Amino acid sequence: MKPPSFQEGHISQLPALQFLQDLGFTYLSPEETLQLRGGKTSAVLLESMLEEQLRKDHPQYRANEGAQRLH
Repeated sequence: MKPPSFQEGHISQLPALQFLQDLGFTYLSPEETLQLRGGKTSAVLLESMLEEQLRKDHPQYRANEGAQRLH
């Protein structure tokens, strides 16, 4: 675990981070997100999580699950 940062740029982000966690979002460390991106540092989206949410929230996406995948 990294020691806490006392730089203003990091400290100013903590209230927003706490608020998002209070809303039910899960904090992922940079290492976790890199792993979920398959090691791609240029990737912005966590495609596996996006696909999971789309299948869960949109029945029409679920119907096309076998025919189409994000890529």
